[in-house]
Amino acid sequence: MKKVLIATNNKEKYAIVSFMFQSLAKFEISLLSLSDLSIKISGEEFGDLSTRAKKKVHELMLAYNDYSKFDIVVGVDDGIRLFGESINPNVKDFLKTNNNLNIGDRVEICRSIYFYIPKCKKYVEHFHSIPFEYIGLQNSNSSCYPLSLMLAPIGSKVPIGNYDANTANEYYLYYCGDDLEKKLDVIGGMINVK
Repeated sequence: MKKVLIATNNKEKYAIVSFMFQSLAKFEISLLSLSDLSIKISGEEFGDLSTRAKKKVHELMLAYNDYSKFDIVVGVDDGIRLFGESINPNVKDFLKTNNNLNIGDRVEICRSIYFYIPKCKKYVEHFHSIPFEYIGLQNSNSSCYPLSLMLAPIGSKVPIGNYDANTANEYYLYYCGDDLEKKLDVIGGMINVK
């Protein structure tokens, strides 16, 4: 069993990323978040998504001396963009500056994942984007992230936040699974998984 620490306290992000890893890794993993270890790292974020994901790993390494007992330490950062445009790493800013979004506009949630393997002191990076249609803020009893109530899978009018977790996660995997699985295979080789 390989131990993986995901450097986030965000429950929704942790759930999505842990589902992806559990679905795609060809080795057994045990996942923990910062919340599981009562670790807090700086909330200050700057730079592009890759820089921000790397920063989370580096801050964790400074804040938690026992990080090396994990086989993989993961930093994750998300951003958003209108289809074909540059990525805005700050979703709130994006929504403020794009307050003229039209129903049906295609947007992408972009995610940078930065894997650090303490055993060999090496990094593997992964980036993917998931397409959605903007549907405006929908009413819901869900306690999910508000953006999840504004975006629907392509071809649907139902907000991604109203889907059950497995269906939503399968949508994410459809767009990023092949490439992420290849990265996890590389990582498996780096941690000597048989």
